[in-house]
Amino acid sequence: MFFLMALAMLSGCVNVDQAPQMPVVTVMPTDLPTITPVPTPVVQEKSTDVKVMPYNDNGITDFSYVKDTNNQTAPQSESITIVLRNDGVTEAKDVYVLLTETDGHTGDLLYQNKYLVGDLPRGKPTFFTMQTGHPLAQSVYMTVGIQWGESGEFTSPMTYVNLAKSTLY
Repeated sequence: MFFLMALAMLSGCVNVDQAPQMPVVTVMPTDLPTITPVPTPVVQEKSTDVKVMPYNDNGITDFSYVKDTNNQTAPQSESITIVLRNDGVTEAKDVYVLLTETDGHTGDLLYQNKYLVGDLPRGKPTFFTMQTGHPLAQSVYMTVGIQWGESGEFTSPMTYVNLAKSTLY
């Protein structure tokens, strides 16, 4: 056996002088991930300070709709105007109106959006118009909720409007 190894070394087939080469892996330290604090959940307090005034049609002062069958994404749209008022002791910060529209016949959700109204001063009625866009429906049932506060900490215990409107031609 020794003879075969010596013969192989002399012929240049095996190089016994060098150790086999191993790949070198260099591990570099990486930056530690940034720790994001867990958000503190906001416990919403019920308050009737901000409300929809019961003008005209359950709080809707103006309602109009357009049907456009050429519009593929939202062939029906409405313009809905309500009047908000802050009866609280101080200005209401970051007031949002939450509009939900469902199909008056099938109950399917048509549209839902959270509209930023802004800050409402105490005692001053504020007209606010919402624009919608959704699939065609013969009638829409609308509800409005209200949320306010710098962190959304206040919400109205009432659901306003609660009204179905026909949108037939």
